[in-house]
Amino acid sequence: MRKLKFLSIVTPCYNEEQNVNDMYDSIKGLFNTSLKGYDWELIFSENGSSDRSYERIKNIADKDKRVRIVKLSRNFEYEGGICSGLYYAQGDAVVVLDCDLQDPVNLIPEFIKYYDQGYNVVFGVRKTRQEGLIKRSAYKLFYFIFSNLSTHSFPRDAGEFCLMDKRVYKIIANLKEQHKFIRALRYWTGFRQIGVPYDRKERNKGETKHPVSEMFGLALDGLLSFSAFPLRLIFYLGLFVTSISFIGIIYAFAWKYINPSKIPGYAALLTTILFLGGVQMLSIGVIGEYIYRIYNEVRDRPYYIVDHIINIDLNPDINSEVKSHRINV
Repeated sequence: MRKLKFLSIVTPCYNEEQNVNDMYDSIKGLFNTSLKGYDWELIFSENGSSDRSYERIKNIADKDKRVRIVKLSRNFEYEGGICSGLYYAQGDAVVVLDCDLQDPVNLIPEFIKYYDQGYNVVFGVRKTRQEGLIKRSAYKLFYFIFSNLSTHSFPRDAGEFCLMDKRVYKIIANLKEQHKFIRALRYWTGFRQIGVPYDRKERNKGETKHPVSEMFGLALDGLLSFSAFPLRLIFYLGLFVTSISFIGIIYAFAWKYINPSKIPGYAALLTTILFLGGVQMLSIGVIGEYIYRIYNEVRDRPYYIVDHIINIDLNPDINSEVKSHRINV
């Protein structure tokens, strides 16, 4: 049985000036009580905030060297913030934790118990949410679609809140993909994994920093990265339209010989043309999404750009592994 000694906490931070101090106090309090004797580091991935988040994190880091900062050059969205933190983490395991404290810090000791039992990944499974009805319904719909259409049987209601051992989180940090859906990649790596149910709270303070458009984009990334169903749907749709068209041709010929004076006119023809045009545009749109992702992969731009780091000792071996996926400036 292995034993965790050093734990990294990675928290992506974007316009969370109201929550960074509470996050630090919560983590520090946890290690001063329930997790005494563990070495730890708290990595804030400062994701191009426009408020005073960075100044507040910097004040904390100046007083406590266990607090690290990865300052990105701009906002690289939620997954980019997480991956930058995973890249610089040095713990035997890492916990990914949102800065808004919706995920319970006091669940981390239970995660560690499973890690000590040999599990490589321990992830939180949301039993309940405090979001509104529309948002909860959208989440349920997404997980239903994603679980049933993806190439793997991913667990439902499992977000980014998790513990990963070093092998797993370094694999994810080093992947070359430009559209990373971390909760799915985590499962994709394999190894021993287990889910821990919990109740997700409301935000600690402030408003959500993840608009519906970003959440939709994240869901789309996950679906297109782990499912070929949209492309297959085009084939099935084409087969359906062809079948209907063939039936229509037979119907038209039969109508002509049965009652030639009452052959349907332009309305039927116009409806058919509009239907086929809509199918074509839909098909081109789906193919375009895949082509756009191929284009992004071919460009091989870094997944994020680091402005500077604080309280982090660079490891030359790690730097050589990922130098094509992130840039220091």
